Amino acid sequence: MGRHRGRLRFEIVAFLLVGGLQVVLDTLVFIALGALGVPVFAANVASRLAGACLGFLVNGRVTFASADGHGLDPGALLRFVITWAVLTTLGGLLLVQVDQVFGLTATWLAKPMVEAFLAVLGFMSLKYFVFARRFR
Repeated sequence: MGRHRGRLRFEIVAFLLVGGLQVVLDTLVFIALGALGVPVFAANVASRLAGACLGFLVNGRVTFASADGHGLDPGALLRFVITWAVLTTLGGLLLVQVDQVFGLTATWLAKPMVEAFLAVLGFMSLKYFVFARRFR
């Protein structure tokens, strides 16, 4: 039980650290694309893709790696793409709503909050679906 609790603690801390880097990258790309006139939904997809590449590699190799190796395999990639597409669509729809009600500048402020909400869903998805040991 103690070993499991220690592992879970490590996963949460590592996920938060990697996620922090992802949010910074994601938000900077989102703001830059928005400032260049890219529509909100498209900018969100592109910025999340940049963060997702970083997250898949680091979380697969470090955060959710098992004693018998990392979780970077074609099955994990497919599960990741499915999860990423669902979460990106949800986040994009939320940001489009913010844009329609409050304007583009408000989406730049809302983006980190939307990503924090999606991070909770993302952790659960990565741990129990994408990199789950039962799929290895």
